[in-house]
Amino acid sequence: MTIDINRCEASHIKVPLKSKYRHHMSKFKFADIILVKCIDKEGNEGWGESIPRTYVTGETITTVFDDLEKLIIPKFINRDRKKCEISFSDLLNRYSSFALNKNYRNKGSALCAFELAMLDLFSHKYNMSISKFFTDNKKAILQYSFPIGIFSFIKTLIICLKYRMWGQKNIKIKVGDKNEFQRVQIITKIIGKNGKYYLDANGGWDIPKVLSNQDYLIKRGITAIEQPINKIDLLKMNEDIIKSNKMYIAKYSDIKLPFIADESFCNYFDLIQLVQNGIIKMINIRISKCGGLIISNMLANIALSHGIKFIVGGMVGESNLLSTVEQVFALINPNYELYNGMGKSIYLKEQPFIINRNFKKNGSYPINSDSELTYYPNKTVISKYLVKKKVLKLH
Repeated sequence: MTIDINRCEASHIKVPLKSKYRHHMSKFKFADIILVKCIDKEGNEGWGESIPRTYVTGETITTVFDDLEKLIIPKFINRDRKKCEISFSDLLNRYSSFALNKNYRNKGSALCAFELAMLDLFSHKYNMSISKFFTDNKKAILQYSFPIGIFSFIKTLIICLKYRMWGQKNIKIKVGDKNEFQRVQIITKIIGKNGKYYLDANGGWDIPKVLSNQDYLIKRGITAIEQPINKIDLLKMNEDIIKSNKMYIAKYSDIKLPFIADESFCNYFDLIQLVQNGIIKMINIRISKCGGLIISNMLANIALSHGIKFIVGGMVGESNLLSTVEQVFALINPNYELYNGMGKSIYLKEQPFIINRNFKKNGSYPINSDSELTYYPNKTVISKYLVKKKVLKLH
């Protein structure tokens, strides 16, 4: 299977959210989305997406545009024939090598956008769902969770009542504000004792705060904390001692709530360091930050081989495109611990992609790869929110 790329474009669109969304690291009114469109010699189109976040991988809109043109696409160009011809096996091999190359370790968003465009192009040319390139699994029922951001008490109450009415039980609670424990109490009380809760501090806590509040949180039904401390400190923690400002604080055995690595885990090298340190037993795999579907599959397999579980995550403000690819990832990797990717796309005021969604409110999402794991561009919406477009050099 081979495609001969005739044209490749990168676009930045800025889509408003339905309402403001906030966590400890950032506030969002708009979603800044990178789209890559590739067209082959036969006129088939493939679309890819990523959402660069500086506080996650260090990438910006500008760096993604530059990396696409200077670091990624050139690896697929046949200089002798002056063309960009890609086989599916070459795509797999190149992305596996990108994952192991330190020059690409913080290029996840750029890698993701181009790879997804390629996979979509293969999908259209050969009339196959993307999932079929990786697995024979056709059907699954995904059990998903939704996040509750840092909102006012009234808005938190409204969201909780809606989730309770839907029968939604898996909840991620954003913390890192002065009212965080009151909101935890409201959420866990309304959703109920049968809920499955975990916190996401986005690096806004420290170890003493975890230690002083963990007993209360466990009583409220909290089962884990995602990224409780900053990116660098969590990446360096080991089994013997936990330090803060070079001072001894505690043994890891003093901590009762498991930690989940998110911002501290973006690539293969982060994962290997977490494995060697030996304390993190769960990671959040987000397709956009990790470099696309191929690399994410690789990271999931490595994690499981070392006894580390994973969450299928998403980025706030992602479109239905990334949401669909996360479903593909979950179908390929059914041993996920939690699935919270799909909920992130509901925040967009308008969707730049059209999908066949069979959404159920009780926390389950049945998928059929033959008919549902596809997406199509809504070019009216894309044009409406276009900020910048660039034709990328192919030779």
